[in-house]
Amino acid sequence: MFNNKFVIWLSVFTLFVLDWAALNDITQGEPGPYGEYAILVISVPLFIWLFKKIKKKVVPTVAILVYQNDKVLLVKYDQEAANPGGSYCLPSGHIKTGETDIAAAVRKLENETGLKTEEKNLFTIPIFYSATFHRRDGLKSFSMKVFLCRGYQGKLRPGLHENPEWVKISEIKKYPLLPNVEKAVLDGLKYR
Repeated sequence: MFNNKFVIWLSVFTLFVLDWAALNDITQGEPGPYGEYAILVISVPLFIWLFKKIKKKVVPTVAILVYQNDKVLLVKYDQEAANPGGSYCLPSGHIKTGETDIAAAVRKLENETGLKTEEKNLFTIPIFYSATFHRRDGLKSFSMKVFLCRGYQGKLRPGLHENPEWVKISEIKKYPLLPNVEKAVLDGLKYR
C-alpha cells in the first residue's frame, strides 16, 4: 500500500511535529496535551523503528585468490552484471541460504572462471573486509571472506557476466577495481 520512503518521511514529519509541540509545552511551563514526557514516549520507539528500517543490510560474500607466478586471477564484469560494468574483482559472490562459506567459494570459482577446486585446497585469509558501493540495484554493503586457492584444475572460460583474466600484480593499480580487491591481493601474498 505505502512504500518504505513514504512511511519513513511521514514518521519523520510526525516526530518533528510532536517533538515541537512537546518542547513548546515544556518551554512555556504548561503541562499541555503532550506533556513533558511526550518526546520519550513517542519519539524513542519511532526512532528505533526508523533505524531498523533504514539501517544497512550487510550481504556476506566470499572471494577467491588464485595466484600464478607474478599474476592474480581477476574477473572483469560486463555491462549486464550487477556490479559496475568494466570493473574488476576477485572471483566472488554471495553465500546461498544453507551453504557454507567454503562451499560458496568452490561454487563461485567454477561459475565465474571455469576453474575447479576442492575445499581442502582453500585457505582462509584471516582478515575481514567490508565495503559499500553502488551497483545496478542500488547502494549495497558487503562483507567479504577471502580464500586463498592453493590448487585447481581446468581452463579459464567466461562466466555469465564475468570474463576471467590473469593480471600482473605489479600492474593491478591500473585497473578499475572494486573496493578492497587490491588490499586483498596484496594481503594474500603473505600466505602463498
